[in-house]
Amino acid sequence: MQIKYGIIFLWMLGSPVFGLSQNLFDLELKQLADQLAIEVTGKMTGQNIAIADFVDENDRPSTFGKYLAEEFSYTLVNQSKNFKVIDRTQLRTLLTEAGLGDKGLIDPNSVQKLGELKGITAVLYGKLVPTGNVLRVFIKVVVLETQVNEIVVRGSITRTPSIESLLKELTNTEKTSSSNSPDKSVNSFVYQHIKIILKRCSFNEGYLDCTFEVTSIGRNDNFSVLTSDTQLISNNKSQHRAVGLSMGENTSSILVNEALRADTPVSLQVRFSNIPANTATFEGLQLNCKSYAAFSFKAQFSNIFIQ
Repeated sequence: MQIKYGIIFLWMLGSPVFGLSQNLFDLELKQLADQLAIEVTGKMTGQNIAIADFVDENDRPSTFGKYLAEEFSYTLVNQSKNFKVIDRTQLRTLLTEAGLGDKGLIDPNSVQKLGELKGITAVLYGKLVPTGNVLRVFIKVVVLETQVNEIVVRGSITRTPSIESLLKELTNTEKTSSSNSPDKSVNSFVYQHIKIILKRCSFNEGYLDCTFEVTSIGRNDNFSVLTSDTQLISNNKSQHRAVGLSMGENTSSILVNEALRADTPVSLQVRFSNIPANTATFEGLQLNCKSYAAFSFKAQFSNIFIQ
């Protein structure tokens, strides 16, 4: 059976306003998401849609672009009556199996190869172009099989200092691809409105302590981390489970919880034991997270360097 494939390109268009409030940001984002959902519902019946990370005019990914992709994925899942949204974790697995890796989520040159991924009939792409105090937006759907535009949607989101910072922060995929040497700078992860930055991992009295910065973007939330399923993954694929957690004034060997104020970073420390003292790198690190608004998720980090 022949499968149709689609692409959606999203650009952002807004009004020149400084000091965006949480309510205004939520309203602008909801308007875009609702408009997109209406168009997709009406024109993409029966399609299986995968949502890629949003990029800038130079096709570079940013933390904010990844955040928006998660937001639109969440909205479309709740609106998906006539179509299906491919889970983004599942999408990354499919990309890895196809030899595309995370680059396939943001590289337009890989679009044709996405047609090789079983079960995907449409791909949502976003492009962010800052202009003055706003982000300009275009949404365009292209069916790969016929190269016919199916959807064009426009909307607006106003820039804020928090958004500006996230727009400038490249994702790990872009950092890795832009350098021949390992990048030991900021390692970040975004899910919905929760942003987690891995600051450092270092040995301390026989333990390995990894320090993170957790921020709830644009809204208050209640955030938790559990030692179960929180682990380091060594280069030989062995796993080291966390033995201790500390966040704010809370310390536990099982779970820590902290109320997050909007755009206010909170420090999180995760402790691991039985790590060989001569270890210099780990392949990955996973945090088992929960938040009141974003529900449960696994924060994934790669290329972990011990300082």
